[in-house]
Amino acid sequence: MRRDGLTAVTRTARPALVVYGAGNIGRGIVSLLFSRAGYRLLFYRRDRTALLDMQARGGYAVRLQGGAPEESVPIVDFGVLTDREALLDALTDCDLAACCLYPAAFAQAAETLAEACRRRAVPLNVLLCCNEPEGAELLRRAAEQALPPEERSGALSRLRVIPSIVYSAGFPSPDGGPYDVTVSANGYIEAERGAFSGSVPQVPGLRPVDGVNARLCRKLYLGNLFHTYAALLGAERGYETMAQCYADPALRRLVEEAFSQSEDALLSAWSFDPEEHLRWRTMMLDKMDHPSGDRIERVLRDLPRKLRREDRLIGPALLCVRQGLPCGRLADAAALALERLGREQPDFGRALREGPAAAVGTACGLSAGDAAQQTLIEQIVRRLRQRRSEC
Repeated sequence: MRRDGLTAVTRTARPALVVYGAGNIGRGIVSLLFSRAGYRLLFYRRDRTALLDMQARGGYAVRLQGGAPEESVPIVDFGVLTDREALLDALTDCDLAACCLYPAAFAQAAETLAEACRRRAVPLNVLLCCNEPEGAELLRRAAEQALPPEERSGALSRLRVIPSIVYSAGFPSPDGGPYDVTVSANGYIEAERGAFSGSVPQVPGLRPVDGVNARLCRKLYLGNLFHTYAALLGAERGYETMAQCYADPALRRLVEEAFSQSEDALLSAWSFDPEEHLRWRTMMLDKMDHPSGDRIERVLRDLPRKLRREDRLIGPALLCVRQGLPCGRLADAAALALERLGREQPDFGRALREGPAAAVGTACGLSAGDAAQQTLIEQIVRRLRQRRSEC
Protein backbone atom coordinates (compact mmCIF):
# COMPACT_ATOMS: atom_id res chain seq x y z
CA MET A 1 0.00 0.00 0.00
CA ARG A 2 2.93 2.34 0.58
CA ARG A 3 4.39 4.34 -2.28
CA ASP A 4 7.53 5.58 -0.56
CA GLY A 5 8.74 2.39 1.09
CA LEU A 6 8.93 4.08 4.51
CA THR A 7 7.23 1.15 6.21
CA ALA A 8 6.25 -2.17 4.72
CA VAL A 9 2.57 -3.08 4.97
CA THR A 10 1.88 -6.30 3.12
CA ARG A 11 -1.59 -6.97 1.74
CA THR A 12 -2.83 -10.41 2.83
CA ALA A 13 -6.05 -12.38 2.62
CA ARG A 14 -6.72 -11.59 6.28
CA PRO A 15 -9.13 -8.73 7.05
CA ALA A 16 -7.42 -5.47 7.96
CA LEU A 17 -8.35 -3.06 10.75
CA VAL A 18 -6.93 0.47 10.70
CA VAL A 19 -6.51 1.66 14.29
CA TYR A 20 -6.71 5.44 13.95
CA GLY A 21 -5.30 6.65 17.26
CA ALA A 22 -2.88 4.19 18.87
CA GLY A 23 -3.37 5.26 22.48
CA ASN A 24 -4.38 3.07 25.40
CA ILE A 25 -7.78 2.18 23.93
CA GLY A 26 -6.51 1.64 20.39
CA ARG A 27 -3.50 -0.47 21.46
CA GLY A 28 -5.56 -2.04 24.23
CA ILE A 29 -9.02 -3.57 24.04
CA VAL A 30 -9.59 -2.68 20.37
CA SER A 31 -6.41 -4.35 19.17
CA LEU A 32 -6.82 -7.28 21.54
CA LEU A 33 -10.31 -8.19 20.32
CA PHE A 34 -9.57 -7.79 16.63
CA SER A 35 -6.17 -9.48 16.65
CA ARG A 36 -7.73 -12.47 18.39
CA ALA A 37 -10.39 -12.52 15.66
CA GLY A 38 -7.70 -12.79 12.98
CA TYR A 39 -7.50 -9.17 11.82
CA ARG A 40 -4.28 -7.59 10.62
CA LEU A 41 -3.73 -4.41 12.66
CA LEU A 42 -2.51 -1.21 11.01
CA PHE A 43 -1.68 1.51 13.54
CA TYR A 44 -1.68 5.24 12.95
CA ARG A 45 -0.87 8.09 15.32
CA ARG A 46 0.58 11.53 14.75
CA ASP A 47 3.73 10.65 16.69
CA ARG A 48 5.39 8.57 13.98
CA THR A 49 8.55 8.21 16.08
CA ALA A 50 6.61 6.31 18.72
CA LEU A 51 5.08 4.02 16.10
CA LEU A 52 8.44 3.19 14.57
CA ASP A 53 9.92 2.60 18.03
CA MET A 54 7.03 0.27 18.91
CA GLN A 55 7.65 -1.62 15.69
CA ALA A 56 11.42 -1.78 16.26
CA ARG A 57 10.82 -3.26 19.72
CA GLY A 58 8.85 -6.07 18.12
CA GLY A 59 5.48 -4.98 19.47
CA TYR A 60 4.03 -4.76 22.96
CA ALA A 61 1.97 -6.72 25.47
CA VAL A 62 -1.66 -6.36 26.52
CA ARG A 63 -2.12 -7.41 30.14
CA LEU A 64 -5.55 -8.75 31.03
CA GLN A 65 -6.47 -7.70 34.53
CA GLY A 66 -9.16 -9.42 36.54
CA GLY A 67 -8.82 -12.88 35.07
CA ALA A 68 -7.76 -15.96 36.98
CA PRO A 69 -4.88 -16.18 36.39
CA GLU A 70 -3.97 -12.87 34.82
CA GLU A 71 -2.76 -13.17 31.25
CA SER A 72 -0.43 -11.20 29.00
CA VAL A 73 -1.10 -11.24 25.26
CA PRO A 74 1.69 -10.18 22.87
CA ILE A 75 0.72 -7.94 19.94
CA VAL A 76 3.46 -8.52 17.37
CA ASP A 77 1.73 -8.93 14.00
CA PHE A 78 0.92 -5.41 12.86
CA GLY A 79 1.89 -2.65 10.46
CA VAL A 80 2.47 1.03 11.15
CA LEU A 81 1.31 3.97 9.05
CA THR A 82 3.73 6.83 9.43
CA ASP A 83 2.27 9.57 7.26
CA ARG A 84 -1.10 10.74 5.94
CA GLU A 85 -0.69 9.18 2.51
CA ALA A 86 0.00 5.78 4.04
CA LEU A 87 -3.06 6.24 6.23
CA LEU A 88 -5.20 7.18 3.23
CA ASP A 89 -3.99 4.15 1.29
CA ALA A 90 -4.82 1.87 4.22
CA LEU A 91 -8.26 3.42 4.78
CA THR A 92 -9.00 3.06 1.08
CA ASP A 93 -8.24 -0.67 1.12
CA CYS A 94 -9.12 -1.81 4.65
CA ASP A 95 -12.10 -3.86 5.80
CA LEU A 96 -12.82 -1.78 8.91
CA ALA A 97 -11.44 1.15 10.89
CA ALA A 98 -11.52 2.04 14.58
CA CYS A 99 -11.30 5.75 15.41
CA CYS A 100 -9.92 5.98 18.93
CA LEU A 101 -9.72 9.78 19.20
CA TYR A 102 -11.36 12.49 21.28
CA PRO A 103 -13.42 15.27 19.64
CA ALA A 104 -10.51 17.72 19.66
CA ALA A 105 -8.95 15.58 16.93
CA PHE A 106 -12.13 15.04 14.92
CA ALA A 107 -11.53 17.81 12.36
CA GLN A 108 -8.26 16.36 11.12
CA ALA A 109 -9.52 12.76 11.28
CA ALA A 110 -12.73 13.69 9.43
CA GLU A 111 -10.76 15.24 6.59
CA THR A 112 -8.77 12.04 6.15
CA LEU A 113 -11.80 9.76 6.45
CA ALA A 114 -13.73 11.87 3.95
CA GLU A 115 -10.91 11.68 1.41
CA ALA A 116 -10.60 7.92 1.90
CA CYS A 117 -14.35 7.47 1.34
CA ARG A 118 -14.11 9.63 -1.77
CA ARG A 119 -11.59 7.10 -3.12
CA ARG A 120 -13.38 3.95 -1.97
CA ALA A 121 -15.77 1.94 -4.08
CA VAL A 122 -17.55 0.43 -1.06
CA PRO A 123 -18.61 1.88 2.32
CA LEU A 124 -16.14 2.16 5.18
CA ASN A 125 -17.40 1.12 8.62
CA VAL A 126 -15.66 3.20 11.31
CA LEU A 127 -16.06 2.16 14.94
CA LEU A 128 -15.99 5.37 16.98
CA CYS A 129 -14.34 4.33 20.25
CA CYS A 130 -14.22 7.55 22.27
CA ASN A 131 -17.29 7.26 24.55
CA GLU A 132 -18.55 10.66 23.37
CA PRO A 133 -22.32 11.38 23.41
CA GLU A 134 -23.43 12.21 19.85
CA GLY A 135 -19.81 11.72 18.79
CA ALA A 136 -20.76 9.89 15.60
CA GLU A 137 -22.83 12.84 14.42
CA LEU A 138 -20.01 15.26 15.32
CA LEU A 139 -17.51 13.26 13.28
CA ARG A 140 -19.89 12.89 10.35
CA ARG A 141 -20.60 16.64 10.28
CA ALA A 142 -16.87 17.34 10.35
CA ALA A 143 -16.40 15.00 7.38
CA GLU A 144 -19.18 16.81 5.51
CA GLN A 145 -17.46 20.14 6.08
CA ALA A 146 -14.18 18.71 4.79
CA LEU A 147 -15.67 17.86 1.38
CA PRO A 148 -16.60 20.17 -1.52
CA PRO A 149 -20.40 20.48 -1.71
CA GLU A 150 -20.57 18.65 -5.02
CA GLU A 151 -18.78 15.58 -3.58
CA ARG A 152 -20.58 15.29 -0.24
CA SER A 153 -23.45 13.01 -1.14
CA GLY A 154 -21.28 10.39 -2.82
CA ALA A 155 -18.43 10.24 -0.29
CA LEU A 156 -20.67 10.53 2.77
CA SER A 157 -22.84 7.67 1.55
CA ARG A 158 -19.70 5.51 1.91
CA LEU A 159 -18.81 6.72 5.43
CA ARG A 160 -20.54 4.72 8.14
CA VAL A 161 -19.58 6.01 11.59
CA ILE A 162 -20.60 3.38 14.16
CA PRO A 163 -21.41 4.77 17.63
CA SER A 164 -19.63 2.47 20.10
CA ILE A 165 -19.02 2.11 23.82
CA VAL A 166 -15.77 0.75 25.21
CA TYR A 167 -16.14 -1.26 28.40
CA SER A 168 -12.61 -1.84 29.54
CA ALA A 169 -9.81 -0.34 31.52
CA GLY A 170 -7.01 1.08 29.43
CA PHE A 171 -3.84 2.33 31.08
CA PRO A 172 -0.07 1.83 30.83
CA SER A 173 0.95 -1.44 32.46
CA PRO A 174 2.85 -0.88 35.70
CA ASP A 175 6.44 -2.08 35.32
CA GLY A 176 5.76 -2.86 31.64
CA GLY A 177 7.41 -1.65 28.47
CA PRO A 178 6.69 1.81 27.05
CA TYR A 179 3.80 0.56 24.89
CA ASP A 180 2.41 -2.16 27.14
CA VAL A 181 -1.18 -1.55 28.19
CA THR A 182 -3.52 -3.10 30.77
CA VAL A 183 -7.14 -3.86 29.92
CA SER A 184 -10.03 -5.62 31.63
CA ALA A 185 -10.03 -9.39 31.19
CA ASN A 186 -13.78 -9.25 30.51
CA GLY A 187 -13.63 -6.08 28.39
CA TYR A 188 -15.90 -5.63 25.39
CA ILE A 189 -17.25 -3.05 22.92
CA GLU A 190 -20.91 -2.32 22.23
CA ALA A 191 -21.67 -1.00 18.73
CA GLU A 192 -24.87 0.36 17.17
CA ARG A 193 -26.31 -2.57 15.24
CA GLY A 194 -28.14 -0.58 12.59
CA ALA A 195 -25.23 1.72 11.73
CA PHE A 196 -23.12 -0.90 9.93
CA SER A 197 -23.02 -1.23 6.18
CA GLY A 198 -23.46 -4.93 5.60
CA SER A 199 -23.21 -7.51 8.35
CA VAL A 200 -21.68 -6.87 11.76
CA PRO A 201 -18.10 -8.26 11.91
CA GLN A 202 -17.95 -11.57 13.76
CA VAL A 203 -15.53 -10.54 16.48
CA PRO A 204 -15.87 -12.04 19.98
CA GLY A 205 -16.28 -9.11 22.37
CA LEU A 206 -17.87 -6.83 19.75
CA ARG A 207 -21.52 -6.74 20.75
CA PRO A 208 -24.16 -5.26 18.42
CA VAL A 209 -26.86 -3.41 20.37
CA ASP A 210 -29.62 -0.88 19.78
CA GLY A 211 -29.74 2.57 21.40
CA VAL A 212 -26.03 3.19 21.91
CA ASN A 213 -26.46 6.88 22.78
CA ALA A 214 -28.68 6.15 25.81
CA ARG A 215 -26.31 3.37 26.86
CA LEU A 216 -23.34 5.71 26.45
CA CYS A 217 -24.96 8.33 28.68
CA ARG A 218 -25.54 5.57 31.24
CA LYS A 219 -21.87 4.61 31.16
CA LEU A 220 -20.70 8.22 31.44
CA TYR A 221 -23.24 9.35 34.02
CA LEU A 222 -22.88 6.28 36.24
CA GLY A 223 -19.68 4.32 35.56
CA ASN A 224 -17.34 7.14 34.60
CA LEU A 225 -18.94 9.45 37.15
CA PHE A 226 -18.29 7.24 40.16
CA HIS A 227 -14.75 6.39 39.03
CA THR A 228 -13.85 10.06 38.55
CA TYR A 229 -15.52 11.13 41.81
CA ALA A 230 -13.68 8.37 43.68
CA ALA A 231 -10.39 9.61 42.20
CA LEU A 232 -11.15 13.21 43.21
CA LEU A 233 -11.98 12.15 46.77
CA GLY A 234 -8.94 9.89 46.90
CA ALA A 235 -6.62 12.65 45.70
CA GLU A 236 -7.95 14.88 48.46
CA ARG A 237 -7.04 12.17 50.98
CA GLY A 238 -3.55 11.72 49.57
CA TYR A 239 -4.16 8.34 47.93
CA GLU A 240 -2.27 7.34 44.78
CA THR A 241 -4.24 4.42 43.31
CA MET A 242 -7.88 3.61 42.65
CA ALA A 243 -7.51 0.49 44.79
CA GLN A 244 -6.80 2.73 47.79
CA CYS A 245 -9.91 4.78 47.01
CA TYR A 246 -12.27 1.84 46.94
CA ALA A 247 -10.73 0.33 50.09
CA ASP A 248 -11.95 3.41 52.05
CA PRO A 249 -15.51 2.70 53.33
CA ALA A 250 -16.35 6.37 53.92
CA LEU A 251 -15.22 7.31 50.42
CA ARG A 252 -17.25 4.47 48.92
CA ARG A 253 -20.40 5.68 50.67
CA LEU A 254 -20.03 9.11 49.08
CA VAL A 255 -19.43 7.58 45.65
CA GLU A 256 -22.47 5.33 46.01
CA GLU A 257 -24.60 8.35 46.94
CA ALA A 258 -23.48 10.13 43.78
CA PHE A 259 -24.21 6.99 41.75
CA SER A 260 -27.74 6.80 43.18
CA GLN A 261 -28.49 10.48 42.52
CA SER A 262 -27.35 10.17 38.92
CA GLU A 263 -29.18 6.86 38.42
CA ASP A 264 -32.49 8.34 39.58
CA ALA A 265 -32.24 11.07 36.95
CA LEU A 266 -31.01 8.72 34.24
CA LEU A 267 -33.91 6.31 34.69
CA SER A 268 -36.34 9.23 34.62
CA ALA A 269 -34.97 10.34 31.25
CA TRP A 270 -34.35 6.99 29.48
CA SER A 271 -35.97 3.58 29.54
CA PHE A 272 -33.84 0.47 29.94
CA ASP A 273 -34.88 -3.13 30.23
CA PRO A 274 -35.11 -3.63 34.03
CA GLU A 275 -33.31 -6.98 34.09
CA GLU A 276 -30.56 -5.78 31.74
CA HIS A 277 -30.07 -2.62 33.77
CA LEU A 278 -29.83 -4.57 37.02
CA ARG A 279 -27.12 -6.77 35.51
CA TRP A 280 -25.29 -3.72 34.16
CA ARG A 281 -25.59 -1.89 37.51
CA THR A 282 -24.23 -4.90 39.41
CA MET A 283 -21.31 -5.18 36.98
CA MET A 284 -20.43 -1.49 37.41
CA LEU A 285 -20.61 -1.43 41.20
CA ASP A 286 -18.65 -4.67 41.36
CA LYS A 287 -15.69 -2.72 40.02
CA MET A 288 -15.31 -1.17 43.47
CA ASP A 289 -14.66 -4.62 44.91
CA HIS A 290 -12.23 -5.52 42.13
CA PRO A 291 -10.44 -2.23 41.38
CA SER A 292 -7.77 -1.85 38.73
CA GLY A 293 -4.21 -0.85 39.51
CA ASP A 294 -4.87 2.45 37.76
CA ARG A 295 -3.33 5.56 39.27
CA ILE A 296 -5.42 8.50 40.39
CA GLU A 297 -3.23 10.91 38.44
CA ARG A 298 -4.13 9.21 35.17
CA VAL A 299 -7.87 9.04 35.96
CA LEU A 300 -7.91 12.80 36.60
CA ARG A 301 -6.12 13.85 33.42
CA ASP A 302 -7.90 16.19 31.04
CA LEU A 303 -10.29 17.69 33.57
CA PRO A 304 -11.51 20.38 31.12
CA ARG A 305 -13.01 17.64 28.96
CA LYS A 306 -14.52 15.84 31.95
CA LEU A 307 -16.11 19.10 33.15
CA ARG A 308 -17.95 19.77 29.89
CA ARG A 309 -21.72 20.09 30.03
CA GLU A 310 -22.31 16.73 28.31
CA ASP A 311 -19.71 14.75 30.23
CA ARG A 312 -19.58 12.68 33.42
CA LEU A 313 -19.59 15.41 36.09
CA ILE A 314 -21.90 18.12 34.78
CA GLY A 315 -24.13 16.00 32.53
CA PRO A 316 -25.80 13.95 35.30
CA ALA A 317 -26.03 16.93 37.65
CA LEU A 318 -27.81 18.99 35.02
CA LEU A 319 -30.11 16.07 34.29
CA CYS A 320 -31.01 15.94 38.01
CA VAL A 321 -31.84 19.65 38.03
CA ARG A 322 -34.02 19.32 34.95
CA GLN A 323 -35.84 16.37 36.53
CA GLY A 324 -36.32 18.21 39.83
CA LEU A 325 -34.16 15.68 41.68
CA PRO A 326 -31.46 16.29 44.32
CA CYS A 327 -27.85 16.48 43.11
CA GLY A 328 -25.86 17.61 46.13
CA ARG A 329 -23.30 14.84 45.84
CA LEU A 330 -22.87 15.52 42.11
CA ALA A 331 -22.35 19.23 42.83
CA ASP A 332 -19.64 18.21 45.29
CA ALA A 333 -17.93 16.15 42.57
CA ALA A 334 -17.99 19.12 40.21
CA ALA A 335 -16.65 21.44 42.93
CA LEU A 336 -13.75 19.09 43.66
CA ALA A 337 -12.88 18.91 39.97
CA LEU A 338 -13.04 22.70 39.56
CA GLU A 339 -10.80 23.22 42.59
CA ARG A 340 -8.26 20.77 41.21
CA LEU A 341 -8.39 22.47 37.82
CA GLY A 342 -7.80 25.78 39.60
CA ARG A 343 -4.62 24.38 41.13
CA GLU A 344 -3.46 23.06 37.76
CA GLN A 345 -4.26 26.35 36.00
CA PRO A 346 -3.50 29.32 38.31
CA ASP A 347 -5.33 31.85 36.12
CA PHE A 348 -8.49 29.78 36.30
CA GLY A 349 -8.00 29.32 40.04
CA ARG A 350 -7.90 33.10 40.48
CA ALA A 351 -11.04 33.50 38.36
CA LEU A 352 -12.77 30.82 40.41
CA ARG A 353 -12.02 32.71 43.63
CA GLU A 354 -12.87 36.18 42.33
CA GLY A 355 -15.93 35.40 40.20
CA PRO A 356 -16.97 31.81 40.87
CA ALA A 357 -20.29 31.85 39.00
CA ALA A 358 -18.74 33.15 35.78
CA ALA A 359 -15.78 30.77 36.11
CA VAL A 360 -18.03 27.76 36.66
CA GLY A 361 -20.19 28.72 33.71
CA THR A 362 -17.20 29.10 31.40
CA ALA A 363 -15.43 25.90 32.48
CA CYS A 364 -18.56 23.76 32.32
CA GLY A 365 -20.28 25.32 29.32
CA LEU A 366 -23.25 26.42 31.45
CA SER A 367 -25.31 29.50 30.62
CA ALA A 368 -27.01 31.79 33.11
CA GLY A 369 -29.69 32.32 30.46
CA ASP A 370 -30.95 28.76 30.93
CA ALA A 371 -32.88 28.32 34.18
CA ALA A 372 -31.68 24.78 34.90
CA GLN A 373 -28.07 25.63 34.06
CA GLN A 374 -28.19 28.72 36.26
CA THR A 375 -29.57 26.62 39.12
CA LEU A 376 -26.71 24.16 38.73
CA ILE A 377 -24.14 26.98 38.66
CA GLU A 378 -25.59 28.27 41.93
CA GLN A 379 -25.45 24.83 43.54
CA ILE A 380 -21.83 24.30 42.52
CA VAL A 381 -20.82 27.77 43.72
CA ARG A 382 -22.58 27.10 47.02
CA ARG A 383 -20.62 23.90 47.44
CA LEU A 384 -17.35 25.63 46.57
CA ARG A 385 -18.01 28.18 49.31
CA GLN A 386 -18.92 25.46 51.79
CA ARG A 387 -15.69 23.66 51.07
CA ARG A 388 -13.66 26.83 51.59
CA SER A 389 -15.37 27.45 54.92
CA GLU A 390 -14.61 23.87 56.00
CA CYS A 391 -10.88 24.30 55.37
